Amino acid sequence: MKVVAETLGVARSNLIDRLHGRAKPRRRYHKAQDAAVVPLIMALVSARPTYGYRRITALLNRQLRAESLAPVNHKRVYRIMKATTCCWRGNIPNAPSMCTTARSS
Repeated sequence: MKVVAETLGVARSNLIDRLHGRAKPRRRYHKAQDAAVVPLIMALVSARPTYGYRRITALLNRQLRAESLAPVNHKRVYRIMKATTCCWRGNIPNAPSMCTTARSS
């Protein structure tokens, strides 16, 4: 067990816990408060499909402050947009693609 742990670069206790089934697998990101924020993010992304998560966060926080609500962290918006696959450019109809740029000569 020691050689395996050294080869993998992990602790022996970690391997033993996994072997005996005591280690809990990591769960996906989930917060109960996200349910209120997701529709707002979806509306902003559908209105501005080329905006990234930073700009969406700025618009969202401006909207939340106008309603006297607490602002949202940009990392949280990123996780929500990543988990909600319909928020990305590739899944929005008629969204301009940033990958293909036509250069005029």
